[in-house]
Amino acid sequence: MVGRIDKIRDGKRAPPESRATRQAYTTPPRADNSLAMPSIGTSTAPPTPQVNGVAPATNGAPGPVATSTTTPSNVPPEIEYTLSRLSGHRNVRGVLVLARQGAIIRYSGVAFEGEQGRKYAAAVKKIVDCCRTNIEEVGDEGDELKFLRMRTKKHELMISPDERYILIVLQDPSQ
Repeated sequence: MVGRIDKIRDGKRAPPESRATRQAYTTPPRADNSLAMPSIGTSTAPPTPQVNGVAPATNGAPGPVATSTTTPSNVPPEIEYTLSRLSGHRNVRGVLVLARQGAIIRYSGVAFEGEQGRKYAAAVKKIVDCCRTNIEEVGDEGDELKFLRMRTKKHELMISPDERYILIVLQDPSQ
């Protein structure tokens, strides 16, 4: 597959940060075959984010530290650990977890604060929906979008959609 982080290029492996980033958000499935993301309840209304007062790692980036938001549900420790590990990489500018409907469940990093976070959430939801629709049209039955990586001059977005959630990692590829 072209673009995989751990792919060997020119006889050399990708930098350790890239492999670590890939490993951080490809957690093994749970023993009970349930999703490893926090439950958002049974309500059909989108969750209302609330500040929980936890400050993520600063990644060595200048600027203010963003607080994380989450729904009032208990977040499993393995999810907290994975999100903090992702946020801790020096080139990661932010991590965003969306409900499948596009509502922001949790974020970290100044890149996803306020209106900017809402813009990223809406854009990524449209991209994922468009890709899924096109895969259904041209792909084999049962084929689905698992991972999407987009790189611009300034940023790189890594998107991992699921049936209930969408994980987005924004990083600075120049570091």
